[in-house]
Amino acid sequence: MKYSDIRFNGSLFRSGIYRQPPSPEVDQKWLDLGLNLRPQVLPAEQAERAGLTLDQAKRLDSQGGGYYVENVLRQNIWFNAEYYRQRRMGVWANTEAIVRLHVGHCIDILRQQLMCTADTGLFGQMWANTTSMRTFADFSTHHKCKDFDAVKKWAIENQAGETDVAAYHEGDLVIDRYP
Repeated sequence: MKYSDIRFNGSLFRSGIYRQPPSPEVDQKWLDLGLNLRPQVLPAEQAERAGLTLDQAKRLDSQGGGYYVENVLRQNIWFNAEYYRQRRMGVWANTEAIVRLHVGHCIDILRQQLMCTADTGLFGQMWANTTSMRTFADFSTHHKCKDFDAVKKWAIENQAGETDVAAYHEGDLVIDRYP
């Protein structure tokens, strides 16, 4: 895995496309991150090295061995939600009860990811002479980041084919309810 030193755009007032109000253009930029990629397919030995077990769902024998959470949360921020609710897009194609369940799940997955990859970077303070002298956090700091383009390239190259189908194999784990 290649890492790069990346300076975050932490500006409060100069925002990029990902912070714009909902629109087809904003949705496309989020989709371009890889949100609609199909699941990745790994050979059994790679799956085991990644911590998966061999009793989980697999492709048909004849076929060989995404930043979704952040987008759901973006669509459900109070000032974006009405746009997606009216269009019944994304998670909003479901009932409100399912939307609540889904968003809660996404928030908890994001919490766990943040706790797992806790960023130890520091934010300095700068003087801002606006209406009066006061300090303001400088969020545009450097971070050691995985090469996102390389990760996305790997995900694209290893995604399941459009006709891939999961097939039950004797000994596969079967559960009584969703995990």
